[in-house]
Amino acid sequence: GSACDVWAGGIAVLKSDELPSYNQALEGVQAALLQSAPIVEYVVPEQVADARRIGQTVRASRPNLVIAIGLRAAVAAKLEIPKIPTVFCLVLSPERYGLPASNMVGISMHPSVEYQLASVQSIAPHAKRIGLLHSHATEASFLADIKRQAGQHGLDLLTVGVSEDRDVPAAVAQLQAIDLLWVVPDPTIVTGQSVEFLLAYSFESHVPLFAFSPALVQHGAVGAAYSDPRDMGLQAGRLASRMLRGESIPSLGTLVPGEQPRFAVNVRSAEHFGLSLSASTMQAASARFGSESLAQGNAPPTLVP
Repeated sequence: GSACDVWAGGIAVLKSDELPSYNQALEGVQAALLQSAPIVEYVVPEQVADARRIGQTVRASRPNLVIAIGLRAAVAAKLEIPKIPTVFCLVLSPERYGLPASNMVGISMHPSVEYQLASVQSIAPHAKRIGLLHSHATEASFLADIKRQAGQHGLDLLTVGVSEDRDVPAAVAQLQAIDLLWVVPDPTIVTGQSVEFLLAYSFESHVPLFAFSPALVQHGAVGAAYSDPRDMGLQAGRLASRMLRGESIPSLGTLVPGEQPRFAVNVRSAEHFGLSLSASTMQAASARFGSESLAQGNAPPTLVP
């Protein structure tokens, strides 16, 4: 027997990298599982061949369950560990990579559309015409759903699709007379270059930007709805322990909504746009930036797009 055999029946955790957000998710996983089974950690390398080799090693060690944190880890699990139940988290746009898969269930990285719209309205109650950029790869059904829900909130959602990040300025130019620009976490749209453009456009055109990560709020977006990496790890760990106990769980191959959405605000940006944040909005915010008296709290973790 190899050293691997000791772990048969345990839990293998695959991490895409040593990023702070992945380590915070791992803390959440460990807190939820509390020694319910031995955990072995693997970091999945960038090279595809090496990543697949890690996947094969994990498969050979016969764990009862796999938890994959981040895209690279989830894809390695999908390719190399197709029969062992797997929970993934911190994967942006999982559908694009054929996730969840038949043996996999995932925790959605983003709060529900309902929560995001409610956050937009609490920060900018007078905004009625909302511009939304999306990639051409976005599913039509998802867009239709967002438009329908926005309509129920009395909002007029104008959407423009782009094929790559360099199309972002032209797409924004098509959004005439909008009260707020909503940026969703789409890897086609969100690149270093386009984010810089969007933040500059927001300030110069006097159009508040609503985003999806505290890091963007710190840089000037007026607000964001997001999920905390540790919360997502906790949720993945709780789901894993229910699976190990054989309890009824969401069917594999589905995405589970995040449990504890949060939102961040930038007080200085709100002032720039003439938005007065209500006491209840300020209280509900998990992270507040742009007001030195408030900014002494711990900066929230950066969510990596």
